[in-house]
Amino acid sequence: MSEIATPSASAGAMPALADEFRLAMRRLAGGVCIITGLADGARLGITATAVCSLSADPPSLLVCINQRSSLCAALAPGRTFCINVLNGDQADIASTFGSSRAQAERFLGNDWRCFDDGIPYLPDAQCSIRCCVDGMIDYGSHRIFIGKAGAIRISDPFHPLVYGNGAYHHLHPVT
Repeated sequence: MSEIATPSASAGAMPALADEFRLAMRRLAGGVCIITGLADGARLGITATAVCSLSADPPSLLVCINQRSSLCAALAPGRTFCINVLNGDQADIASTFGSSRAQAERFLGNDWRCFDDGIPYLPDAQCSIRCCVDGMIDYGSHRIFIGKAGAIRISDPFHPLVYGNGAYHHLHPVT
């Protein structure tokens, strides 16, 4: 399945509404992920919080990536990528992959491994899910990728990194 959709006719939000929307979305805390892929043998990666499960049958996820990203340009139906869900001690990695550093520099200083197809993953992430692009939808400034899960690696203990209100946070169980 590969579908490209376009936003509705009211694509340009009023400036005041857009500002309020940004403020509201700062209140929507999300898990922090590093999305990795390959382009012509070069490793690519970005920090993302717009990631969620889509279906258990087939196992699949949604990932939203800015269309200006080099990773977005490298993904197409049938291409693979990896969602690395970061743990609470990996805020530095999230900052690095969210920066303007060159792609090759982003992968320095961490213990990256590769799946059989060369897609990089972090062995000490909360989990790493290798996906195959099964669909795409363009909307506004982003492209929504549907990734069909293939290989999955899970690490313990459960200690995810969360981003909200412009900062990284740790989760604590409610007692």
